[in-house]
Amino acid sequence: MVALWFALIIHIFRSGGTFADQAPQCIFTTMIVFGILTALYKGIEELETREK
Repeated sequence: MVALWFALIIHIFRSGGTFADQAPQCIFTTMIVFGILTALYKGIEELETREK
């Protein structure tokens, strides 16, 4: 998932435009990817506590 995030950031940078155009896309991508990672981690953590 982190590799996907890194690839998306590189794609955004290569697409051109000013920093003001790229920054919101980078922030949104980062929030989405790490939100998914956090949800997966919390889901796994919840499953582990249910099994105990």
